[in-house]
Amino acid sequence: KKYVDLEPNVIDDVKNGSFAAIFHPEFLVHWKEDAANNFARGHYTIGKQIIDKVNDRLRKLVDNYDNVMGFVIGHSGGLAHEPYNALLATHWLLDHTEVSLLLDNKAIYGICQKQLRIAKPDVDNLNKLISKVISAMTASLRFSGELNVDLNEFQTNLVPFHRLHVMTTGMSPIIPKVDVSTAPNDIQKVTDDCFKPVN
Repeated sequence: KKYVDLEPNVIDDVKNGSFAAIFHPEFLVHWKEDAANNFARGHYTIGKQIIDKVNDRLRKLVDNYDNVMGFVIGHSGGLAHEPYNALLATHWLLDHTEVSLLLDNKAIYGICQKQLRIAKPDVDNLNKLISKVISAMTASLRFSGELNVDLNEFQTNLVPFHRLHVMTTGMSPIIPKVDVSTAPNDIQKVTDDCFKPVN
């Protein structure tokens, strides 16, 4: 696993956090300054200064494996000025990635508030939901099965418009912990909910 962020404080938080053990210190890469929540600054100026270091660490990581299928990259797309940075990042992703998963913070907040009944969701609530979605989507890479057993099948089976190559995402059931034991197990409803935009 590799973690790259221009902001050194973010990497320090990872090194000192509860998940520090899953990252080798050599693969926690940072720079001297951040991009100030600006896609252009991160992509065209500051990011260019760190790219050789990132590529070198990536090469070292890949050298440890016999059969690399591809890379799964978590790309923030910009948080503070989200609409502008997300738009610029999305255009770049269309030209430089084969499959993208786009998630909208506002929509995830809505799911936490309306479906999980969390009055004031925080970043941890959002991250837990995001991690469940990504874990569920990539489970077939970790466990044996018939469908989506490699990254190429993600593109074939989960991307409805190949020029845009954005995976469709839906999750169901999304229910609060207190309702888990009493929630009905209706397969038709769970399936229908997966196709609703609110999920």
